Amino acid sequence: QSTDHTGTIEINCESDELEEYVYPVVKIDCPSLWMDFRIINRTDNESEMKLHDVKGIYELNCQHQVLKLDNKPIVLSELFDMTDLKKIYWLRLLPGTNTIELNGRSKTTIEWLEPRKVGAF
Repeated sequence: QSTDHTGTIEINCESDELEEYVYPVVKIDCPSLWMDFRIINRTDNESEMKLHDVKGIYELNCQHQVLKLDNKPIVLSELFDMTDLKKIYWLRLLPGTNTIELNGRSKTTIEWLEPRKVGAF
């Protein structure tokens, strides 16, 4: 899924693994403005990830909890609105349709792999 503006998108996660979340990689391209950026998963109890003063190209690997700016790792506490690193919400997708709200002018791409069960139980 990809969007070039602030707004709401729907992501259909077709994983048949119902006991695990799917953690995507989020790419945010904010080339010209210093701004705050928010990602809210309305389907996942209104969970929100907020980044402060973003400018540049960010890559957030939500599964491995790694954040890069222009392909270089950065210190998380300098970018997130938090007092405790344990309180970071990393975007995760539930099986089925996820309603994602993006706030902040940027080009945002969300990529994910959908685990599939194979074999018989």
